[in-house]
Amino acid sequence: VMVHASGPRLVEVLSAPDFAVAMVLAELCATPGSVENPRRVASALLRVLDASDLCVPLLKLALSRELPRGGGGPVNARLLKDASAAGELCGAALAMAGSGFVRACFAPLAAQLCSGDVDFEVEPALLLPGESLASNTDNLCKAVQWFLDTAREATHDAPPLLRVLASHVYTL
Repeated sequence: VMVHASGPRLVEVLSAPDFAVAMVLAELCATPGSVENPRRVASALLRVLDASDLCVPLLKLALSRELPRGGGGPVNARLLKDASAAGELCGAALAMAGSGFVRACFAPLAAQLCSGDVDFEVEPALLLPGESLASNTDNLCKAVQWFLDTAREATHDAPPLLRVLASHVYTL
């Protein structure tokens, strides 16, 4: 999406008041079947707003509206599983700014975990003969810790947008 002479007016419409129009577009992206290519629409929206340094404020607003604050109270079991405006926008932002970083950080670990040398199934009904629930649970815990350690070690190399969003989520 290219912003021409009408660009400032477009940014004004999208961003005021409180990104109302931009949030409606993001909600459309999260509604199955409403947009042919939701990621493309969300990416275009972010690029238009990013030209005026409004990408981060929109992402923060979307996350703040969706994520519970303060870690207290009941957590929605469908959180981050169902399509949402924040999910579509953050997915587009990650694709724009961080996909190479994420791939470089986690691809070697993912390949090692997917090699088939270790089992991670923890659903008792799905265990194969000879698999141990205790052993698989231990394997899964170790794998999660490897991902967390890898993420922590790579934070200094993370793209600025990813660091800002992670910091914002942490403060919610």
